[in-house]
Amino acid sequence: MDFLGASWFFDARVDETRGGESRYTTADGQTFVGPSSSATVGGAVTLGVRPERIRLSPQRPAGAANALEGKIAQVVFKGPSADVYVAHAGPLLRALVSTESAERGLLPDASVWASFEPADVLVFASAS
Repeated sequence: MDFLGASWFFDARVDETRGGESRYTTADGQTFVGPSSSATVGGAVTLGVRPERIRLSPQRPAGAANALEGKIAQVVFKGPSADVYVAHAGPLLRALVSTESAERGLLPDASVWASFEPADVLVFASAS
């Protein structure tokens, strides 16, 4: 098993599976694309994304399969990196960015888009 560390986890259901990828929807209606799972369409899964795989930008990234809008709740500087916590409709998201990136406009209460690639989504069988 891979070490997961402080990944961002959230529950979802499988909406569609096609060509090695699935579309997932959370209880609050957000949709994400990630690798297919063994769960059937309509089945429950837990998704996760490592914080260093999450990119932050002031505008929605063009062509991003997985993007959500939120507000920066907190920035915690840790030497060469910073943890940026983003509040949105689902569980608090944590992105790991360089200190240089965090110092360029990632301020508390600022609107931000968080995005990640489908290949960066971890899919687990749901405990429920």
